[in-house]
Amino acid sequence: MQLSRRQLILLVLLTLAWGINWPIMKVGVADFPPLTFRALSIWLGIPVLGAAMLLMKVPFFVPREKYRELFWLAFSNMFVWHGL
Repeated sequence: MQLSRRQLILLVLLTLAWGINWPIMKVGVADFPPLTFRALSIWLGIPVLGAAMLLMKVPFFVPREKYRELFWLAFSNMFVWHGL
């Protein structure tokens, strides 16, 4: 399978963002209590996610039939992952 130029650029950007994420988390947890740092990262991530959704023209609306799936995804990510 061959990647297109766009896919390759996105892969490189994703790799860089992921790689930078770990040192930032290490510094953040060293300077802040873990749950405070996690709360800050969530609050900073909300506007970034919103801006990305606007740029990609992804609707903010979640159809009613997806509520159950959304609940379990939110529960596992927000409560279990961030809490632990």
